[in-house]
Amino acid sequence: MRNNIAETTTMDKKTVETQEVILDGELYFKITNSDRMRPFFMSIVSEANHWLFISSNGGLTAGRRNSDFALFPYYTDDKITEAAEFTGPKTIIRVSRDGVTRLWEPLSIRQKGLYNTSRNIYKLR
Repeated sequence: MRNNIAETTTMDKKTVETQEVILDGELYFKITNSDRMRPFFMSIVSEANHWLFISSNGGLTAGRRNSDFALFPYYTDDKITEAAEFTGPKTIIRVSRDGVTRLWEPLSIRQKGLYNTSRNIYKLR
């Protein structure tokens, strides 16, 4: 595993780091604690005329051909980022331990700071 730290910032005692890691024999670019950064926008392209615009916080829009065929509302990047709690991935996990059941929404900002977690983004190199 190679470690090429390009950026390190401290926020809430967790650092944002970038590095290259090998997972299952594949080389990935990793951003550790990506939720500590300001959300950024990504475009995913397809040779089949599909498109996807996604914010690093999970907000997204997608469609085929043009904005008239959007599956989710076709908005500007700031509105897509703000809509992450309503549009995009939604994961709700019920965890039971020692007779106590808790809900965890790993991609939601509503529980920020409630659990000790690390959010990372990986991109195949």
